[in-house]
Amino acid sequence: MFNYDLPDSSIIGFGLWRELNRLLYAPALPLMLYEARDYKGHSPFKLMLGNKMRVMVDDRDSVDQPLTITAELGKFGRRNIEVTLFKEGTSKSEFTNQDNAIFFTINGQTHATIGRSFLRTKARLYYLADYLLVHIDCTDVQTNVREQTFMPDRERMRRGQIFREVEEILADELGKHEGLQKLNRFRRDQQVIKNPKDTAFLEGVVSNLIKNNRSLIDYLGLGGGVKDVKEPGQTTIDKYEGKRFPTYLKILSYNSKDKLYRKQIPINSYARLKLETDAINDYFDRASEIGKLKMRPDIMSSFHLWNGIITIKLVPPENAKVGEIQEVTIELTRPYEDSLFVEFEVEYTLQIQPDVSPHGRKDKDKVQAYKLPETTLVYEEKKDGCGSWAEHGWTGEDIGEVAPSGETNGDGKNLDVFINMDADVLRGYLRRQQVSAKQQVLIERSWETSIFLNSLILYNDLSKLEKEGMLPGIMKSISKITLDLMYNESLLKELEED
Repeated sequence: MFNYDLPDSSIIGFGLWRELNRLLYAPALPLMLYEARDYKGHSPFKLMLGNKMRVMVDDRDSVDQPLTITAELGKFGRRNIEVTLFKEGTSKSEFTNQDNAIFFTINGQTHATIGRSFLRTKARLYYLADYLLVHIDCTDVQTNVREQTFMPDRERMRRGQIFREVEEILADELGKHEGLQKLNRFRRDQQVIKNPKDTAFLEGVVSNLIKNNRSLIDYLGLGGGVKDVKEPGQTTIDKYEGKRFPTYLKILSYNSKDKLYRKQIPINSYARLKLETDAINDYFDRASEIGKLKMRPDIMSSFHLWNGIITIKLVPPENAKVGEIQEVTIELTRPYEDSLFVEFEVEYTLQIQPDVSPHGRKDKDKVQAYKLPETTLVYEEKKDGCGSWAEHGWTGEDIGEVAPSGETNGDGKNLDVFINMDADVLRGYLRRQQVSAKQQVLIERSWETSIFLNSLILYNDLSKLEKEGMLPGIMKSISKITLDLMYNESLLKELEED
């Protein structure tokens, strides 16, 4: 039984077909849908395979990068986190939507989902979020854990301790995957257009404001950055040519044969170990002739293979003691040849102490410097040094957007700001006022400054409540009165008289 209420009526092979492919992610048998109503289309029949098979067969040309992360997902046990990244030309609603981007399935049927906002904010993959599909098969999760977690409506999970732990691990594994980070930076570089003229203008405005009100540094989320930080170069994606079966395995950048490599792990934290090999990315999760990664003793919390690098998250056992040294062996199996081995040592070290200033006070030196977010002005049509509506999926109703860049500064966050300079509100105001060319430039600069500052303050407040997704809608409301308040001469006269 499938209870549905789709917003737009259409032939069965459109909206309903896409929704069924999402919810019946990997059906045991393909289904044939038949349109019995009087709807015109190419054919009344359409085959429904589920999104798993669509990605593998029918729509594989839409796939940019498939990858798998194997991780201990709390009470769910060790799971494969299957991640599919689609090419930018793919429709954003073809495989996922705002509410359904991470799928938890049992026997091929979706039992809970997490939306794109999680990928944008918690995993910090803002520029990939619209094109990511994440799948976790929970078929063999313990029955009592499933009953505590999945709701009878098969749409969501109970937001208890188990769910929070799964979310935390997912955010860490997805957000710190070096391949996803690089791809996120690559797509960001295509959207963030750095215009030194606009940067200098906003820096001047913000500097003057901060001189009179130092608390703005906190309100705007600028604390901890470094103003003269060296900007990274343009991100490039190199094509990796691996082998179907690996021929070697070694610890990355360690070539000594005289002594074992030693990895230090704080007893209250974790460490990441990187191994180099020449296997292709699907070596651990393809349909046949797969390899396995084994560790003795097993202190491996997660691992993934990306472009010849196996990244392993090492977590100390509960009974680990400071100063204890342990020998560890890693085995990489091969279907038709002997396994490859790596041996190393781990040393358990003192606990990491949280960096807390006395009495909760901030180090004054840390707020002296700041770095403004990258700001991109967006117009209806493409202009040099600016973005366009088409690149962002915007219309005249959109006002502004704040996006986590994926990079971090000393305060743990770095943001990008996009401002619509052809917004209906701004263009309508300019038409009504019939201003001169000089006045128009002044008003546009005021608009740019107002949207920049309001967006940042609201974003930082909303992020504390994990409600960042509300920002675009709130900015639409604020913008309706922004310019009228700033340039209302009669209001200014009334204030002067009072």
